[in-house]
Amino acid sequence: MRPETIQAFQEGVFPVTTRIAIGRFPAPRRCAYLIEQGYTHVLNVSDAPSLASTVDAGFAEVRDVCIDDCLRMPTKDTLDALGTLHGMLNVPGSKVYLHCIAGQVRSPTIVWLYLVGVGMEEIAAKQMITEHCPDAQPGHETLVDARLIASVQQWGQKLGYIDRESLIQPTFS
Repeated sequence: MRPETIQAFQEGVFPVTTRIAIGRFPAPRRCAYLIEQGYTHVLNVSDAPSLASTVDAGFAEVRDVCIDDCLRMPTKDTLDALGTLHGMLNVPGSKVYLHCIAGQVRSPTIVWLYLVGVGMEEIAAKQMITEHCPDAQPGHETLVDARLIASVQQWGQKLGYIDRESLIQPTFS
């Protein structure tokens, strides 16, 4: 196992791209680690409010988009999470930490859908996420179906020009 992967397991923070990491709920020690690593924004896609805050931890922005762990993700909530993530990534110099409770299903699925929305192939996006977070299950069948993927791809087409390369650059290969 790579040293980067061992450290990710120890910290509960799995960098997927140079600007996006996924992981577990950010307790105070994890928040300090995230700040240390240069993360500026936190997007919580669990069904409980995030413990991270802008004032206490020093993040530029912390947002919660409630997503249930056991049902197909509602299109509106999914697109809200993707739009929030996209907005955070459009802040110059930003790095975003996406979390749910365990960092295994919801947050990897949102990152996977984002990558698919900005034009990455579904299989390549899953591979990239699971290479960086071996216990992740992006695109889990209980959360996603073909209709949702099609909605996400339509959403991505409406984004217009964005620097997709900087958003999907793997953190390590």
